[in-house]
Amino acid sequence: MRTGCRLRSLLVVMAVLLGAGCTGGRSLPEGTPSSYAVYYGDRPLYQRLDQYDWVIVPDTVAPERHSRTRFFAYLSIGEVDQGGKMEKALQKQLGQKGFRKVVLDKNQVWHSWVSDMRNPVYSRLLRERIARDVRSGFGGIFFDTVDSPLEYRRVHPGQSRGLKTALVRFIQTIHRDYPGIKLILNRGFEILPAVAPDLSGVLFEDFCSRYDDQSHRYLRVSEADRESGLAWIRRARRIHPGLVALSLDYGDPKDRPLKEKCRKMAFDAGLIPYFSDRNLYETP
Repeated sequence: MRTGCRLRSLLVVMAVLLGAGCTGGRSLPEGTPSSYAVYYGDRPLYQRLDQYDWVIVPDTVAPERHSRTRFFAYLSIGEVDQGGKMEKALQKQLGQKGFRKVVLDKNQVWHSWVSDMRNPVYSRLLRERIARDVRSGFGGIFFDTVDSPLEYRRVHPGQSRGLKTALVRFIQTIHRDYPGIKLILNRGFEILPAVAPDLSGVLFEDFCSRYDDQSHRYLRVSEADRESGLAWIRRARRIHPGLVALSLDYGDPKDRPLKEKCRKMAFDAGLIPYFSDRNLYETP
């Protein structure tokens, strides 16, 4: 996740168990996870992960084929890691000059490239990676970094014609080609209503508390920002009532009052919450 966190070689386990007390006695729609986790390490800790319904992992971690857990492969579709496998694949096929046409901007925080989904080579390489992940046994795909090209589009509307449509069509195409695979979108609220029928879940990162990279402090999310995101989710749920909403907040793990406040706010809004430090080093 690179709206507020980056895929790297680290261990993350995010878990929330929903009991009747947490859901206020409501019955959950069929297929709704009662728990979820995210693991970004390079060692498959299956005994730890098997207790969760949904687990998001890098696709270097092979999913357990006989586990009840549904494994989601992490996929950044709005950014390309500088020096990473996708950049190398693009440069191999397009050359340095062609690769620059895929780059919209640079993420100065993570030193990654904001990427252009309109480029057919880039979208094809992403589809090929998804095909490999599905063959490897993944039951879901987690789409990250969508906010980056959407933000570029807001700042540079004249250079971004068709960019939003390309992002929407990419997600719709994946759902069409893999109807049995569950898809989760990290934020991307601007396109959420358009792709809601194609998704199983949406992750609301920075729902209650966030990490500010400039001040290097945890800050409360404003009510206006939170309500703006929730309004998009409510709109998407009118289109797809079974859409699962997850929240992710950042703060000092020792700050139990803030953790409990964010947890309660998420439950009250109908989201499955998780709270961790900025690097997601926390384990349950």
